[in-house]
Amino acid sequence: MEETKKNNSAFKALKQSKNRNKRNRAIKSKVRTYKNKYLALISNNNYKDGLRLLSILQSLISKAATKNVFNSNKASRMISSMHKKIKVLETTLI
Repeated sequence: MEETKKNNSAFKALKQSKNRNKRNRAIKSKVRTYKNKYLALISNNNYKDGLRLLSILQSLISKAATKNVFNSNKASRMISSMHKKIKVLETTLI
């Protein structure tokens, strides 16, 4: 059982924290799902669909960084690694 102070600001802070936690978990889950779909497409040499999903994934990661779900450096790292994977696939197909 969680112990909290018996004042309104503590209850409000706890409530806000729980709501943020739910939101952050949902966003992280969505990013993880799209990332796995993207990696599956890349491993199957599906360049066109991978490129389409990359733009969606990049948008999701950037929005998550804006909402402080991810640190901005981590978001940049994730986007960069996704771009590297599509570039490697592009060079192998040419």
